[in-house]
Amino acid sequence: MGLLISDLVQANTGVKVPPYNGTSNYPTGLGASDAGFIIYDSSKKTLVFWNGTDWNECDFVGPQGGTSQDEPIVDFNIWLNTNPTSGSYWVKPSGYSGAAEQVYIAVNDGSQSGITSGGVWVRIRYAQSYYSRSDAWRGQGGLSNPAAQNTTAYSGNFAFEQEEAWISALLTIGNFEEIRQIFESWGYGSVGWTYGSGYMESRGFDDVDYTRWGSNSNIVGKDYTRVSGMSHSTSSINGAFSNPTSRNTDPTDNNDSTWRVGRFYFRYVPPSGTASLPLPIKGIWNADVDGGSEQRYFPFRDSAGGWTGNGDSNIWVKVA
Repeated sequence: MGLLISDLVQANTGVKVPPYNGTSNYPTGLGASDAGFIIYDSSKKTLVFWNGTDWNECDFVGPQGGTSQDEPIVDFNIWLNTNPTSGSYWVKPSGYSGAAEQVYIAVNDGSQSGITSGGVWVRIRYAQSYYSRSDAWRGQGGLSNPAAQNTTAYSGNFAFEQEEAWISALLTIGNFEEIRQIFESWGYGSVGWTYGSGYMESRGFDDVDYTRWGSNSNIVGKDYTRVSGMSHSTSSINGAFSNPTSRNTDPTDNNDSTWRVGRFYFRYVPPSGTASLPLPIKGIWNADVDGGSEQRYFPFRDSAGGWTGNGDSNIWVKVA
């Protein structure tokens, strides 16, 4: 086509390319040999380049310090080159079109996460605790048979502090390496994870019911196939992830008239190519909250309502 730009370089000021107001005014008649031409779209306020067949807008990636919503972290590997420390940062996961969100990130530091294996971990949190000792999940009459969905009680979906679309982008294949989740629940005459026969099972973040009647698998592996990539510990977020499943591994299995706490540490390392997301846990199925004295609650954001549990059931995602 020939030269599009004249007087391209202006001394002591930089490089200027010609402006065009909108796509309808772009140069025409370009072919493959013209690949590399650059113009400025004055209406969109961005550079546009010709790749030999089409015009393409330039996508500028600015500073990724994460210190403001306007300069969020997009690529954690690029961000790591700035030698960051643990703290609260703005993050906009790769491929996410929504607004950046502020989250806590642990960088080779277990002071908040408790994780001692190093790496970069992003914290996801539940928006609130669910039920309480004074207002427990109970009285679900007729929902006492874990063999079917319509005879098992459901907690309702748990809400998260972050937008679900934001979490989904963070948990896209290739964006993360593993997930660890602390999950604390209290039961009074209500059996837990390892009682057996699927009395307590879960819904994953992917909206799959990991239950005996849903996927014929669950995240603990008690009496049914353990979800591929899942493991758990009852002692530490660092393991050993030895997957104990004997009855009473979850102290709430005792099924007596005493408030007992079950605290599990789940780990999920996605098998190659899978998009399954059993973690974070989005909800609980339980077939033993049917009576007035069979009760359960989840102190996700507090220390068990002032009792002896640790509460604060956080989710940690390893991104680098």
